[in-house]
Amino acid sequence: MTGTPKRASRTVARTILLGFASIFALLVLAVLIFPAPIIEIAAVNVLNARGFGPARISVAKIATDGVDVRDISLLGGAVRASRLAADFDFAQLRRGRIDRILLEGLDGTLDWDTDGPRIGEFKLTGRAPSGDPPGGDPPGGAPDTRNVDDSTSDTGTSIANIVVKDARIVFRLPDRDVALRVDTDLNAFQNGWRGSLIAFASGQGVTVDASWGGFAAGSDITDWRGQGNLKLSFDGLAVPGLTDALAGDGTIDLTAHDQGIAVVGSFPRPLDVELSRERVGPIVPIFPGLADDPRITFEIAGTAQPDFKIELNRAQSVPRWNIDTKATAHIGHTAASAAVNGWIDAPSGNPMAIDFAFDLISLGIDGLNTSGGTVSAGITLRDNRGPLVMAEGAFALDGKATGLNLPNLSLPAGDISGRGTWRLDGLSMSFDLSELNARGDRLELPDIAAVDPALTIGLKSGTAPQQVNVVFGDAITVAGQLALDVAPFNIMTAALAEPVSVAVPSVSVEGYATPADGIYRVSIGHDGGTVSYGDEVKLEPHLDLVLSNTDTSGNIGGRVKLSKSGQPQGPFAAPARAEFNVTSRFTMSGEAINASGDLAAGNGKAFGHFDLSRNQQTGHSIAVDIPEIKFGIGGANWQDIAGTLLPIDRVDGKISASARLKSSDTGYAGTGQVKFENVDFELDTIPIQSLDGTLAFEQIWPPKTPGLQTIKAGAVAVTPPLTEIVADIDMPGDGTLVLSSLAAGYAGGSIHGGPAPIDLTGKPSTVVLNIDGAKVDALLAATGTTGLAGSGTIAGAIPLEVRDGGLFVVDGKLEGRGGTVAYRPSEAPAALAGGGDIVLQALSDFHFDAIKATINGNVLEDLNVAVGLKGKNPGLYGGYPIEFNLNLDGPLARIASDGMAGYRIPDDIKRKLEQNAVSGK
Repeated sequence: MTGTPKRASRTVARTILLGFASIFALLVLAVLIFPAPIIEIAAVNVLNARGFGPARISVAKIATDGVDVRDISLLGGAVRASRLAADFDFAQLRRGRIDRILLEGLDGTLDWDTDGPRIGEFKLTGRAPSGDPPGGDPPGGAPDTRNVDDSTSDTGTSIANIVVKDARIVFRLPDRDVALRVDTDLNAFQNGWRGSLIAFASGQGVTVDASWGGFAAGSDITDWRGQGNLKLSFDGLAVPGLTDALAGDGTIDLTAHDQGIAVVGSFPRPLDVELSRERVGPIVPIFPGLADDPRITFEIAGTAQPDFKIELNRAQSVPRWNIDTKATAHIGHTAASAAVNGWIDAPSGNPMAIDFAFDLISLGIDGLNTSGGTVSAGITLRDNRGPLVMAEGAFALDGKATGLNLPNLSLPAGDISGRGTWRLDGLSMSFDLSELNARGDRLELPDIAAVDPALTIGLKSGTAPQQVNVVFGDAITVAGQLALDVAPFNIMTAALAEPVSVAVPSVSVEGYATPADGIYRVSIGHDGGTVSYGDEVKLEPHLDLVLSNTDTSGNIGGRVKLSKSGQPQGPFAAPARAEFNVTSRFTMSGEAINASGDLAAGNGKAFGHFDLSRNQQTGHSIAVDIPEIKFGIGGANWQDIAGTLLPIDRVDGKISASARLKSSDTGYAGTGQVKFENVDFELDTIPIQSLDGTLAFEQIWPPKTPGLQTIKAGAVAVTPPLTEIVADIDMPGDGTLVLSSLAAGYAGGSIHGGPAPIDLTGKPSTVVLNIDGAKVDALLAATGTTGLAGSGTIAGAIPLEVRDGGLFVVDGKLEGRGGTVAYRPSEAPAALAGGGDIVLQALSDFHFDAIKATINGNVLEDLNVAVGLKGKNPGLYGGYPIEFNLNLDGPLARIASDGMAGYRIPDDIKRKLEQNAVSGK
């Protein structure tokens, strides 16, 4: 019979599964209620109403022992079956049990465009429970056990026998048709099925051939018996919404018998899946290479041969699995691989009796995208031998990473490798490391420091294999002790203009970790090597750190050596050095770092204390305290602390200092002060007496003071000495020191200067010193020349330029008008002997009208002084006008003491004087 309700969409997948189920359900419900013609009409109407029409069926049989339907047609003949039959006992049917279902001559077509996306919506109900269905026992009170097979009574199996003959379904894809043919005859028995299954799919570029004969008991393959085969061959198969192309060839054979099970297979052509774009999108973040190449390739083989094998040998007292397989999956730019070759005996119910021998176990990942970069890693285990309670073997691990950006670490490139042996003894596993190397290129701790060019660590050479232990308990704990070699490296920081060079060849690491509980404690120790900053700062460190899940703490210290190469000239010409010791306690918790310690002289005597902290929000903070130090007799030795870094010696007095620093965008802000109390010392052999004052800072570098600072000194023993020196200075924080004013007594007169900026970064700076009222007699007396005296005053300006590590006078000029010079030595200097009589006569009572001096050159090295005197000796040749010229070169001290021997009278004046002497004028 036929019906013609409005046709629904041609959902053939739903038709195949639900249509036949609907037919069967309608017929079962109608048993013994309606005659066959009425049942046919009712069934067709229901099928049409549910979207399966036009439908047609022919009911050949309907009775208490079964139903038989012939010539089934759905969707106007799109789906057909020659026969659908079921055999049952009506009493057992109420329990959900059927003796046999037969489907014969199924022929249908699945249009992928309309039906494919719905495949995942269908479910098949599970087996009926073994207990009685709702409704109680059949009439009579006692359970009806007629025709019940004891082999199925305890399993809850709802169908005892399923037979499918000559079934054919065509999958209509956009570019091809694929036909699937199925024949099966399965009989239920306790916990499984017995029978055969044959399935064959074919089409353009598609061949799938599967068969199984025997019985399968549940999901435990060890209880299977029989033989099966699967052959696959694909060439460019496209499944819309899933793959754009599928290619590959493979064969898998399964044999199961009383002696064992064998699975043997090979894929001579790897299985290559080109995913559809809509399937690629969600996994691109994990495998970014799929965006460029959306293919996934699977390669399966044996470890040393084309065929992979998995075998179970039941002939032994303990079943043994033999495995030889290697699998690789290429996903975009990422590849994952695994390989196993060996055997394992696994007695049921006794894991500790497991025995094994694996020549090879390996796992690897290559090109995995993570943390902004890629990671590749692999581990290989060889010669692994049991039993499990006392096993051993060898291992090798390798890994590399590029472009990682972790929360507190940036790693542009790095690698690690290790070799050794392992041993399992009860609940403890140990690894004896014979080789371990790790390298991190350009490691960077954001906002703190970077390593250049690489941090390279390896096991200390010449040592026996070192051990790491793993203890299995409620949680796994890893513990070990290693001695490591570290290759030299540099540390770059924004706070330092040059890198810090680190050469610490030996480091010890000891500790444990329980990853599951997030607990770890690692001790790092080091003694020896150097940490250097340029050629000037060198630390011989001692390190004892403890890293844990709660914080990091320890001791950092060592001997600090400061050195400085000599300048070409000036007070710093000689190389300089200093040594002192640092000890500190270091803690780090979360983002906070804190350290405190002591500073000690080279002889071990403490002279200061420091505190350091760092926080990501508040930046760096440093505090340094140097309490009052008494230098001199009964006190500290200056060179024990400062060495020869400064051209300072013979320090006597009290000095103290403190600083509180905090990093900022422009430098280190904070406060600090240096205090001098009645300090005497020598600066490059020049004595300075009674230095007093306090320099206060509100920024250490570039230095900045809160206003004018006053420094005083009793005397500076130059020739003649400076006395009562008072200097007012200011540091505005721009890298300069501003000499606001300078006042001092000098040769009975005064010197004053300022304001003048002095650059602290080494750029040339000039300070003009104005001399006023300096007395000639004081200046002459300072030379220490016997028989030399004078009167009058001089004044002028001396421009001092600070550059190239030296102090230079640039075109300094001194002048005086009206005065006397009297030089009456007890005996003539050697330079004036014989031909210098006229000079001595003129200078014995010389009255000058003008005196001028021009000064140029390095004050302490190569000063040039040109002096000119104009005047007369009233008692010589009637007071004839005389002019003296003096040119002196050399250090200032020598010029002052030896200069009188260099006076000369110009030749023309000398001739006129001699002529006047002859004529008697």
